[in-house]
Amino acid sequence: MDPAYPQIMDALASNWHILAGLCLLGAVLALDETAFAQTWLSQPLPAGVLAGLVAGDPAGGAAIGLPLQLVTLGNLPVGQFFTGERVTPLLGAVAAATLHGCRGWDPSILVPPVSDPRPGALLLAIVIGSILGNRLVARERRLHAGLVAGGLLRLKAGDVGSLERAHRICLLLTGVRGFLGTAFWTLVFAFVWLPLIPLVPGTLLRALGLLPILMPAVAMGTLIELRGPGSALAWMSLGFILVFVLGLISGGVV
Repeated sequence: MDPAYPQIMDALASNWHILAGLCLLGAVLALDETAFAQTWLSQPLPAGVLAGLVAGDPAGGAAIGLPLQLVTLGNLPVGQFFTGERVTPLLGAVAAATLHGCRGWDPSILVPPVSDPRPGALLLAIVIGSILGNRLVARERRLHAGLVAGGLLRLKAGDVGSLERAHRICLLLTGVRGFLGTAFWTLVFAFVWLPLIPLVPGTLLRALGLLPILMPAVAMGTLIELRGPGSALAWMSLGFILVFVLGLISGGVV
């Protein structure tokens, strides 16, 4: 047994209410992705901030959610089929960071030189979890399609409440997936993924530390691919101007 496991178990026992809150948040945000409301709070950055609020560390949640938001700019549920299952691995990463005492993170941790590989390691874990979870979501969608098709058949046969019941079952299944998925990834990241970091060679650790810093470049490439060079340049210029103005304001110059 890893010598850190007893401390993680103690953290799990003392923070069970936070973990329960994150699992409930996972259920709500899984529904928000496509099934209900679609407020975009299920996007990585707001989801990370919300998870951080539940865990008492909103800046830490933003430090995990922001790089993931940048790398998924071209994978938005806007009139298209989006891939991956980002919500539950993201919330599981925030929960695992809480259990390991990784509190007080803020976006400045993404500025080199980077000495902490854990944000990069968690970002990689979220991406892997999202890819693996995509198959589960695809099966869930096929199950929903079958339930709705059955409801329509029964509706034609005179069962006026069949379609509404099928819809409620679909919502319940999605919510349960969000709840259990968050719990599953919390355990995987807390008891398997993060404890493996000390065993990683130093070169790979440095690469993991640099991984979040590379995400803005990936985001710019994605934006150019989606919008074209001219339109992308206009959006990036606007972003640079806004960042500059905000920097002046926060620095007390303006």
